[in-house]
Amino acid sequence: MTEDELLEALRLRASEPASRVDEHSTVLDLEEPGDLSRLLNLSHQLQENLDRLAVDGPESVDPAVIAMAEGLVEDMNSPAARELPGPADATTLDAAEAELGLRLPALLRAIYLEIANGGIGPGTGLLGVTGGWTPHGSTLVEEYHHSVEGPWDDWKWPSKLLPVADLGDGVSACVDTSRAGCPVLEWDAGDLDWDAEGPQAPDLVEVAPTLAAWLGAWLES
Repeated sequence: MTEDELLEALRLRASEPASRVDEHSTVLDLEEPGDLSRLLNLSHQLQENLDRLAVDGPESVDPAVIAMAEGLVEDMNSPAARELPGPADATTLDAAEAELGLRLPALLRAIYLEIANGGIGPGTGLLGVTGGWTPHGSTLVEEYHHSVEGPWDDWKWPSKLLPVADLGDGVSACVDTSRAGCPVLEWDAGDLDWDAEGPQAPDLVEVAPTLAAWLGAWLES
């Protein structure tokens, strides 16, 4: 698959909300303070009703609380409607590269410029730069700096290893921009070996020889 064919296939996938990413957010977005408050309030009310249920029987349970709980379950299982960000402009990408101190892979830059500023691809989708897709509130640039400044002991995050997508369950996809083709590596935060001195080097596993191969495999899956 040529780069033009890959971009066209990504453009087609971007037009299909149900399949543009693997991990979909739900209606209940705990990054929103109001939703978190709602969840805590419901938890408190459920506990009160469970205590009454144990003493007074089913008639003591408040139907309104049951309805709230059912609504919460529905929200937790309903994919949220998310609009795909528009493309980024060259000025925004240049600013991101300046903040990163490295060049974005040409293919990634083309995706940002021609299709969308993140929000499509494996996991929760490619992270966007300023104004783009941030599933957990951090841009591509911010995630990179979080990684570089992580709680490492005698190990340093490779200066040209760029986290590009959250794959779920603590696994991140990273692009090695120091190598030809930009191989993709995965690392699992859950596999960090902590000792008395701090976390040891994460186990980085190469999963694709190039960024194009990684995205192409996702498109075919």
